[in-house]
Amino acid sequence: MSARRVWSIAGRDLKSSLRDVIAAWVLVFPPILALIARLLVPAVGGATVKLVATPGLGDALVDRLAEYAAVEVVPDRPALDSRVLGLDAAVGLVAEEGGYRLVLEGNEGEEAAALAAIILADSLGERAISIRSVDRGRTGSPVTGFVAVLFAMMSLVLAGSLMSLSVVEDKETGSIHAIAVAPLSRREYLAGKGILGLGVALLNVSLMLYLIGAGPFDPAKVLVITLAGFVSAALVGFYVGAISDNQVSAIAGMKTGNLLFLLVPLLTLALPDRLESVLYPLPTYWTFLAYRGVLVEGAGWPEVLRLTGINLVLSLALVAVSVRFLGRRLSLRG
Repeated sequence: MSARRVWSIAGRDLKSSLRDVIAAWVLVFPPILALIARLLVPAVGGATVKLVATPGLGDALVDRLAEYAAVEVVPDRPALDSRVLGLDAAVGLVAEEGGYRLVLEGNEGEEAAALAAIILADSLGERAISIRSVDRGRTGSPVTGFVAVLFAMMSLVLAGSLMSLSVVEDKETGSIHAIAVAPLSRREYLAGKGILGLGVALLNVSLMLYLIGAGPFDPAKVLVITLAGFVSAALVGFYVGAISDNQVSAIAGMKTGNLLFLLVPLLTLALPDRLESVLYPLPTYWTFLAYRGVLVEGAGWPEVLRLTGINLVLSLALVAVSVRFLGRRLSLRG
C-alpha cells in the first residue's frame, strides 16, 4: 500500500468536500447543533430551587436555606421584586412582622412554591429533611452526559455520510473509472477515503463535546473509543456510496443507514437489561456503551479497553467480509 497515493485521495476529497454544499453542511452542522443543544439542555442548577432574599432575613437563616436551595441576597425589596420577575422561576422570601412571606411572579410551577415553603419551614423549625451528600466528581448535568453520547455517535454517522458523498461524486464525475485503471488498489482507495472521514469524526466529536459542555472526562479515552467506533461508521458510509449512483439515492441511503446506526443506542436505552443480549453482535452497541461509560459513568481504562476491543473485533470482521464486495461494486482492482 502506497502512503503517497492514500494521502493523494484524501487531499482530493477534502478539496472536493469544501466545494460541495451538502458535504460542507455535514462539516458545519454538528457544532451548530451542539450549541443549540447547550441552550436547551438544563444545567444541574436548573433543577435547584432558587430563593431570593433581602439582608433583613438574617445571615443565620440564609445559611440554613442555602443548605437546600440556591439563595441570592439582594439589597432591598424593590430589587427582590425585580429579580422575581426575571425569566427563571426564582421565589422571593421576605421577613414580615410576625412571620415570613413568599413572593411569586405567578407563572411558576406549583412545585416551586411548595418546595420553597417546605424549605422555609424546615429551616425555621426542627429538621424534617435529612441531608446526605456524595461527591461524584461531576459538575455538569447528567442529561448533558447522555446527550453528549448521542452527539458523539452522530458525529461518527456524519463522517460516514461525508465518505458516501465522496464515493458518489467519483461515480458521477467518472473519476471512479480512471481510478479503476490507475495503479491504485481498492485498499488504498478505501484508506484514502477513510482518512478524511476519520479526521472529520475526530474533529466533530471533540467540538461537540466541548460546545455542549460535557465533562469532566478523559480525552484520551474518548479518542480511543472514536477510533474504534469509526470503523463501523465508515463501513456504513462505504456501503451507501457503493450502492448509490447519484446524490439523491445517496441521501436516501444515508437516511436508512444512519437511522440503523443510531437506532442501536436508542434501543439500548429502551430495552430491558435482559433483552440487551440481542444487540451484542452489533459494533455500535459497544461504541455506545463505551461512550456512556466515559461521559456518564466515569469508567476506567480496563472497562474502556474491554468495550472498544469487542467493538473493534466485530467491526474488523465486518470489514473483512465487505472489502471484496465494495471492490466489485466500485470496479476497483485488488
